[in-house]
Amino acid sequence: MRRKLYKSRRGQISTEIMYAVGVMIMIFLLLTGISFNRRSELRKMDDYLQKRNECLKISNTLASLTSAGFNTRAVVTVYNKVWIFNTGRITVDPSLSGSEETPCTFVGNIDTRQFTAGQDYLELTGDGRPYCFFNTNEKISIYDVDDVVTILVGGFPVPINCIDLCAITDSYLLSLGLQACA
Repeated sequence: MRRKLYKSRRGQISTEIMYAVGVMIMIFLLLTGISFNRRSELRKMDDYLQKRNECLKISNTLASLTSAGFNTRAVVTVYNKVWIFNTGRITVDPSLSGSEETPCTFVGNIDTRQFTAGQDYLELTGDGRPYCFFNTNEKISIYDVDDVVTILVGGFPVPINCIDLCAITDSYLLSLGLQACA
């Protein structure tokens, strides 16, 4: 009887398979890391574009109300904190450190009587709140949905909610005198 003189290769095959599986796992981990990095960059870009869109929406509203003239109005819903400066600059999601804010510019005149003493900007809090933009006396006034405005009707002051005031279609009623926000 002759004995076969070859060695068993089962141990070598399993080592090669383990090496191939290890290489495939390393490639999978590398691709997962690259995919996670790209997803993070896309989220940042999407956040920036949403803020930029909101900034341009407010800028276009101010410009269109300025060009439309006296007694025009619009309601804009704001989702992020916005600072509107009297210098023609709008900043969405402003931070005091100067990072991650989205600026844009506008053409028009803002009513500076609405500014808080010592500040050169008007702050809109956002959070999905609607704001009323009015062009009165060739200046844009911006009111929160909860603000109450006093108008003169027949010489008598009448308080009215800003959203209700935006819904009024009688331009004569508005021209009687949008006085101040209480």
